[in-house]
Parts: sequence; structure tokens; C-alpha cells
Amino acid sequence: RAAERLVKAGVVVVAASGNYGHDPQGRIIYGGVTAPGNAPWVLTVGAYSHEGTITRTDDVMGGYSSRGPTAVDFIAKPDVVATGTGIVSLASPGSTFYSTKSAYLLNGLLRTANKPYLSLTGTSMASPVVAGTVALMLQANPKLTPNLVKAIIEYTAQVYRYDALTQGAGFLNTKGAVDLARFLANAKPGQTS
Repeated sequence: RAAERLVKAGVVVVAASGNYGHDPQGRIIYGGVTAPGNAPWVLTVGAYSHEGTITRTDDVMGGYSSRGPTAVDFIAKPDVVATGTGIVSLASPGSTFYSTKSAYLLNGLLRTANKPYLSLTGTSMASPVVAGTVALMLQANPKLTPNLVKAIIEYTAQVYRYDALTQGAGFLNTKGAVDLARFLANAKPGQTS
């Protein structure tokens, strides 16, 4: 309900789909999208692996990424997927993650007293990628509503070999989403380019 109130107030809410994509035996599970990603007004993000390359030709869905539909109301989720495997971010010495995920700490180019980076995997790592895209879209066109942001992201997503309950509308296309947001900022009725 809090997420719904935020969306009604004009805030785009981005949420992870969850990491329940398979059971302990490795079998694919459908219906694992968790709250608040199960809410229809939330932009729900699943995750894929970029496989360490800069091209999309070898990208694969993260087996951990929760698939739809949602449990109670059977809504098709996730809405989109973004890179979420082996994402490197800043590490905070003294934090819980710093002590419990020490195997995933990384050195930087400069020598420091503590390892400054942490590599993690999950839909919670993919969600900020989408949130960053949303920020760029709103910078390009501040008049976008949360529903229009979500629609643009889904419209510009790139569909690959996965079903809609796995990849949603497809793989995030940040450039396409920002370009369309910018175009819509000044588009006239009937204008195509």
C-alpha cells in the first residue's frame, strides 16, 4: 500500500522480483515474485547475466531470478530484466555485508587499507540498474508519469529467447528508453521522428 501511495504521488517505484527462480534441486520455479514486486503499480525487475562481455549475444537469464506470475492475483511479472550477476559496487568496512560476504570483496587499482569493492548477484543488484535508467529518463523528460516510465521501459525492452514470465517485456534497453523519453518531451501529435 505504501508503494501504491508513492506511485499515486508521482514517484516511480522500482522493486526486485526476488531470488526464487529455482528450487534446491535446480528446477525452475514459476510464481516466485515477492512483495513489493508483486504489486501491479511497481516496476518489477528480474535479473540476467552479461557473462562478462559487452555484447548481448551471450547474455543469459540468472537462474536465481524469480519468475511470475504473482502468487495471489496471477499478474505477469517481472516487468523487465536487467544485469544482476556479479555486479560490483562500493564496500563499506564494518558493515554486515563486509563481514559476511568477505569472499566477494575486491581490490581496487590503488592500494588501500580495506578492499573497496564488493561483487554481488541478485535481483536486488539489477533493480538499481533500472532505477538509474528511470533517473536518466526523468532528467530527459521530467513530465513523465510513473505509468509512462514503466510503459516506455517495457516498450523499448529487447525480447530474447525467454518467456514473458521469465524476462517480462525483455532485457532493459537504457538508451532506447532515454531516447524515447527525450523524444516525447517535445513531440507533436503525429510526429514520428
